Amino acid sequence: MKENLENLLGALKEKDISIRKTALDSIFTLCNAEVAGEVVNELLDHLQANDYEIMEEMVLKVAILAEKFAINLSWYIDVIIKLIEFAGDYVDEDLWFRVAQMVTGFGAAE
Repeated sequence: MKENLENLLGALKEKDISIRKTALDSIFTLCNAEVAGEVVNELLDHLQANDYEIMEEMVLKVAILAEKFAINLSWYIDVIIKLIEFAGDYVDEDLWFRVAQMVTGFGAAE
């Protein structure tokens, strides 16, 4: 799994957009609790490369992974703050609303 993940993360740097999109989808699908922290950090790093062609999709996937595999609320909030810092214009209003829900405890896991 780890080797495949490294290959897929490397594919995010390919020139061909279809390869980058496929890599992002595969990374998202293969992500599990064991590698989620590393995956989220790598995707956040990639966001800084200003890959505008897949930025919106990447922001959404990072937000989903962060919420799904959050080790604690502080880590989740740190990830979202980095998302806003690196891709502010691509952060959807729904994500802002969800963060507010998480911070206030409203809408917590039932």
